[in-house]
Amino acid sequence: MQHLQALVTGLGVGAVYALIAFGISLVYATSRTLNFAHGEVLTVGVFLSLTAVYFNLPSWQGIVVGVAGAVLLGVVLAKVVFTPLRRAPESLAWLLGLLIVASVITNASARIWGQRAYSAEKLGIGSSLGADNVVRWGGVVFPSIYVWLFVAGLVLMVALDLLIRRTAFGRAVRAVAHSRRTASLMGIDTERTMVYAFGLAAGLGAIAGIMFSPLTFVQVQLGAFFTFKGLAAAVIGGLGSARGAFLGGLVLGVVEQVALIYVRAGYTDAIAFGVLILVLVVRPAGIMGRVVEERH
Repeated sequence: MQHLQALVTGLGVGAVYALIAFGISLVYATSRTLNFAHGEVLTVGVFLSLTAVYFNLPSWQGIVVGVAGAVLLGVVLAKVVFTPLRRAPESLAWLLGLLIVASVITNASARIWGQRAYSAEKLGIGSSLGADNVVRWGGVVFPSIYVWLFVAGLVLMVALDLLIRRTAFGRAVRAVAHSRRTASLMGIDTERTMVYAFGLAAGLGAIAGIMFSPLTFVQVQLGAFFTFKGLAAAVIGGLGSARGAFLGGLVLGVVEQVALIYVRAGYTDAIAFGVLILVLVVRPAGIMGRVVEERH
């Protein structure tokens, strides 16, 4: 019974991880680099939503404000910090720059919202997803919010998969992921595509953070947590693969919840590290990733 409950809750949490992982994979596909400030950006989006609701905006408008703010921050980050630093040949300045930005965002958020933990109850996400309701299945009782999180995550991932495979933006992303030089010769603005990818990733991250908020308290330190979980899920599934991000998120979520049956909560991150290392040893490119030669 415990394992069935862990499976259901793991799928719900894993769907949130998957959305964060998709954003990290999307940025990686268009830039061949990792956004280590991703979690901090999406945390700002969650705080903006809470702030908007605090000032008596309806819940849905607060969510729109948070997602729009995260998208704007992601675009600014790409244009002002990432793009200029990445142009330096054979340089890891972009990595140092993103790590510094992550620290700056965390400290600025602490200045604005403080170090305390906030409840996301006012957003109405928990009540609308049935956080107070339970589902009884096979003698197992669990909050229905985990079912709705999985369903919402699945619907969003299907929509994102269609976006990547059926739209002009998606074709541009796939072309840039294959070869930036070839994509540029085909008339694709590779820098603009990358900036759009940053914005879309930030918006999805904010949605994921808002979805996750009923399960915990919101605080500025969540940024590092989200970055780690998203990066781990993306690598497990295969960096650059949209479907891999979804699968990696589900695997990570289920493994963590099953691990809680046997170990204390403080050791789940170590379990996640273990799964990540195991996947990298057995399949370095991830479950659905492919080893490709980088082309500029």
